Amino acid sequence: DGTFSFFKQIDWNKTYFYEDLASAAIVPYGWNKLTIWVKDGNISLWINETFIGTVVDTEYTEGCVGIGMYEEDTAEKSPLLVDWATLEYTNTPPYPMP
Repeated sequence: DGTFSFFKQIDWNKTYFYEDLASAAIVPYGWNKLTIWVKDGNISLWINETFIGTVVDTEYTEGCVGIGMYEEDTAEKSPLLVDWATLEYTNTPPYPMP
């Protein structure tokens, strides 16, 4: 629907960096590309190559990364489709930063 949330979860406790934030970068109900770059506790986020922002989490040292989706107020279930995913290690951001 054009909104997203970005959070960390430890033992079922969520800490939101962005919660239900609308973005014109999102293609509602379509294919979207999510890019995340982490360096020195800074987590930068792009959606469809549009810079969304950088959050700071100096406690993050290791763990799992995942994506998910949910639908509200509906009895029907829809799959989360992922076309492909890659993991790269680099010291430079994937796109220009403002």
